[in-house]
Amino acid sequence: MIVSRTTPVRSRRRSVRGLLSIAIGLWLAGPGYLLAAEVISSFDSDVRLAKDGELTVTETVRVQAEGRDIRHGIYRDFPLTFKDAGGAIREVDFSLVSVERDGKLEEYSTTRERGIIRIYAGSKNTSVPRGEHTYVFRYRTGRQVRWFDGKPELNWNVTSNFWRFPIMAASYRLQFVAGGEPPRWTAYTGRLGERGKDWRGSLGAGGGGGGGGGW
Repeated sequence: MIVSRTTPVRSRRRSVRGLLSIAIGLWLAGPGYLLAAEVISSFDSDVRLAKDGELTVTETVRVQAEGRDIRHGIYRDFPLTFKDAGGAIREVDFSLVSVERDGKLEEYSTTRERGIIRIYAGSKNTSVPRGEHTYVFRYRTGRQVRWFDGKPELNWNVTSNFWRFPIMAASYRLQFVAGGEPPRWTAYTGRLGERGKDWRGSLGAGGGGGGGGGW
């Protein structure tokens, strides 16, 4: 299953909505000055769903850095908790596999606070040159498939919410490792809670409360 959005996401709260919220934001951003626009040129999410329900996710985030907010790198916020049908707080499984920048392994560090793991791509001692850069986050996560009325359902927030930078294009590809296709699926765009239809998608052999910024 392949879903894509090609028009710019201008609002801080525009996203493909779902239960998973992922974020890229400011990391120790200092005083800036007026430069060319820093944008997320594209956000591509490739999700492989195993038979046991584990997701293997590869996110490719292309950014335009101009030395204003994106100075040392970017970060990702991944929520580790959710409420089950009974209102109890549960925790998902999460394992970070790797972080890359421009095709090479990137130094990173993580912190955890209030049910969120933050992945810092980059180092305080390293400056990101101006221009286009491609970050790749790879991770595995479990307990994302939930059961509703006796049927399994996956809700996936592709780009998350509250971006500081406009997202010029986004795509999402879901693959079943064991083969097959989802019997029913849909997607939404717009502000949090909206059900916009500014997307296109297809089924085929080729084919799952944050923010955005830099530091």
